[in-house]
Amino acid sequence: MADTLFDVKDGIAIVTLNRPEKLNSLTMVQLEELSQKANEFEQDDAVRAIIITATGKGFSTGADLSGGGGRPDMTTGMGICCKIKMAKVAKQKSIKLQLEIP
Repeated sequence: MADTLFDVKDGIAIVTLNRPEKLNSLTMVQLEELSQKANEFEQDDAVRAIIITATGKGFSTGADLSGGGGRPDMTTGMGICCKIKMAKVAKQKSIKLQLEIP
């Protein structure tokens, strides 16, 4: 199953972090996917809200620093870029960005 699940229903984009065995720590691949989806949400006039949730017992421990595709740090800037992009989409579209913590 995918590490990040995306669904849009009734104007609500639902992003689900799906790595419960790693406490949903984010890989570079996931951050790239999130950034790409943020661009798609920005262009989709039907998206009025974004909910970010997670599977398992923890929301997210942050970046996965174990390697495998690089580290999302100040060198790559991907982690910060993704967070800023999601916030920008929410502000431009006057939509609600909600984090759901299990």
